[in-house]
Amino acid sequence: MNAQLECGGTESIALKGALLLYESRRSTATYNARLEAGAVAEAVEVKAELAQLETQATALGKVLPTPTINTLPLIGRNPLQLVSLLPGVTPVGGDTNGDATNAKMPGGMARDNAVLTDGGESRGTVNSKPAFTIPMELVAEYWVDTATYGAEFGRAAGGVVNLVTKSGSNQVHGSLYEYFRNDVLNANAWTNNRANVGRGVLRRNEFGGSLGGAVIRNKPFSFGNYERVLQSAPIQSLNAAPLASQRAGDFNGTFDSAGRQVTVCDPNTTRASASNPTQAIRDPFPGNRVPGNRINAVSTNMLKYWPAPNRPGEMPAQLNNFY
Repeated sequence: MNAQLECGGTESIALKGALLLYESRRSTATYNARLEAGAVAEAVEVKAELAQLETQATALGKVLPTPTINTLPLIGRNPLQLVSLLPGVTPVGGDTNGDATNAKMPGGMARDNAVLTDGGESRGTVNSKPAFTIPMELVAEYWVDTATYGAEFGRAAGGVVNLVTKSGSNQVHGSLYEYFRNDVLNANAWTNNRANVGRGVLRRNEFGGSLGGAVIRNKPFSFGNYERVLQSAPIQSLNAAPLASQRAGDFNGTFDSAGRQVTVCDPNTTRASASNPTQAIRDPFPGNRVPGNRINAVSTNMLKYWPAPNRPGEMPAQLNNFY
């Protein structure tokens, strides 16, 4: 590399009051600069490209990866509930978990979905029964087609759920698990607090195990799973049980929700009203009490099995006196 530096011209310099004129002739200086090769560097370039257009099928859906299946918490450990993760899937009624049996998928109504396990149909079609499902530990692959799937998936006006079970390998793999729920781990329900009642009993144990391997190395493989659910959860409810006076036929202390006295009439006095023949009227029992000989024997025997109130009633009608 040749670099040329030029200088020239006339300069006037004042020095101790004397004027010194200095003339320089125009001159050219050459400097040879030597460039040396630098260090060799590598660069990694990352490009984000659009996904390749699917040209073989028109189905819309999603494959749920194994980590999603294994790690997401599910009440009841039902893999069919995972369809609620997909866009366009709407749970129906009280099925807030989005079970594939009842969920609405694009283009179909509830219960119009197909559920295939290893290619076999397992949907529930009678009396709103859910589709048969396999334990979470047994799921190897899970994909859902929500719309425009191929003609090989017939008999479905909604979505198609495909479950593929695990198979064994040359290495032995297995698992043991238990999921439990207990009332000592739960807070009391808001409705229970409002009614001043305690937590209900809940005992739920869901346990099992899986094991897979090769029957003969590089030959037939096998994988199995066992699961069992034990649950005890008595139904809790508030009801109105007859008071002791009502059991004896005395309704003087019986009021409606507005606090008005309830009058018990004698059915044997039924007759047409004189002012309106189309209207039937009856006379009340004397003293608003049903005589003992008028109480049916069947009713008397049934009262033996009817519980007595076990908590104070609410409002004048004494509602919610039995828990």
